[in-house]
Amino acid sequence: GNAIRILNSGSYPITSSIKGCQFNNISSIGDSSGLGGSAIYMESKHGSQLIIEESCQFYKCIIDKGNGGAIYIDIDFSSEFLFKINDTLIQECIAKENTSSSSPTGYGGGIFLTGNGDYDPSSKRLDLKGMKIYGNFAEIAGQSLYVAMTKIAEWCQTGILGEYAKGNYSDRSSNFEDIEEDGSSEPILVQGDPQSQQTASFGVKDVSWMDYNNKHYGIFISNDRRIFTGVGGKQDEAYPLEIIIDEDNVVQQQQYQFAASVIVGESIKSRKLLKSTIILNPTFKTLKAKQK
Repeated sequence: GNAIRILNSGSYPITSSIKGCQFNNISSIGDSSGLGGSAIYMESKHGSQLIIEESCQFYKCIIDKGNGGAIYIDIDFSSEFLFKINDTLIQECIAKENTSSSSPTGYGGGIFLTGNGDYDPSSKRLDLKGMKIYGNFAEIAGQSLYVAMTKIAEWCQTGILGEYAKGNYSDRSSNFEDIEEDGSSEPILVQGDPQSQQTASFGVKDVSWMDYNNKHYGIFISNDRRIFTGVGGKQDEAYPLEIIIDEDNVVQQQQYQFAASVIVGESIKSRKLLKSTIILNPTFKTLKAKQK
């Protein structure tokens, strides 16, 4: 935090209200742990609050060898904290990677947000509705915003169309990479030969939503997570899935045809898929999609 650095080393909350301030052309270098925030760095503990409002501006704020071009905030989510952005412009800010560091760097061109504990989305204490993001850049991920915390999916579903998480970000016109999140979930693992057979697998915590006895399931695939295509590149016809339910060593198979989308990461237009399979194992709670 070359301009503002807020450290809470005591046991009492800190309330910070930043109104109508401009942070322009600020550059700084991250520390050995990848911390950053060339304009604002904050460790929010004991129910501390940070409110940024009344036409604040962050313009060309750059963090070299760190995270969070303009703002880096580390929050104790179990406390009664508040982080709110209202009517604030974050434009052309940059987070640069440190290629010689073992710590993750180059995340969150505008804002890097992390913390400990579980966030309760119903509290609405994390409110970025007034964030206006334009032309920011991160060398690794999160061109404007990168968030690393639990309960990300629930936070993104709070309010109308994810308003608490994305500010003026548009699902239709904004770059997908502007906002990226790390919910500490298992990645999708793809194995096999693309010319013969591939298996994509991922773990889930709860499979109770899958009503395989009464509903049909299938796959839509996307390269950009905006346009999802199925059979023959069509957006209204999912490729059918063969569902295998493995429960208490009893295996059942059913052929389904239409469903909600599952991202596999390869456009269905690029090559013909002959067969797809999901293997559901309630014991291990793992889903697998096979391409044969």
